[in-house]
Amino acid sequence: MKKKPGILTASLLAAALCLSIAPAPALAESTASESDAPYQRGTLTAESFESEWLNLRYTPASYMIMSTEEEVDAVMNAGKDLIEDSSGMEINDEALTGTVYEMMAASASGYPNVSLIVEAATMTNMTSDQYLGALQDMLDATQLGYEYNEEPVDITIAGQEFRRLDAGISYNGYDILQSYCVRRQGDKFVAIILSYTPDTTDQAGETLDSFTALSSVEEESESEGKDLFHSILDNYTKE
Repeated sequence: MKKKPGILTASLLAAALCLSIAPAPALAESTASESDAPYQRGTLTAESFESEWLNLRYTPASYMIMSTEEEVDAVMNAGKDLIEDSSGMEINDEALTGTVYEMMAASASGYPNVSLIVEAATMTNMTSDQYLGALQDMLDATQLGYEYNEEPVDITIAGQEFRRLDAGISYNGYDILQSYCVRRQGDKFVAIILSYTPDTTDQAGETLDSFTALSSVEEESESEGKDLFHSILDNYTKE
């Protein structure tokens, strides 16, 4: 088996994790002021997720269910098996050194689902676009048939600038859309990975809007997420 390098392994696993949670039949680079602060893991409860280091709060909609740390670990293992079986890549514990799965939430039906990870940047000068480009290469290597909507674009989440890569895949009878939103904060990459289906586009937008700043710097539009994901769906429909 080919062994995976540590960088990007977390995002690759999270991509498969977002698939595995479903029912079986399924910019300029931003460096925020928080970058100089020492990393601290966020607080996860059944009602919300909060991180002072990320300056983020996630409050799930009524149809979204927060996963426990044990549930995230279990689904991550399923994603690991999926990648290894489909691509021949070996993912060992060493590859995940410096990786923290901060939170995960999903609807009862499996879609939409969202995860947030923090991963150490092992390459000092790597940008978010380079991270996404390398991630795209790794997604292709899984041989799961990923297709991509466009080049990475800017997106603002809770007042913070991310770079977003959109992808689509058919898996277990589902047409699944995924958005990989990445930003660099100090010596770490922050990734929000959202998976949804064409008929859960509204819920996907609401899920993105469920991320808010703990200390708001600027006003943000509550409808941004919903409009964004409808535009993504429109682009895929035209192809």
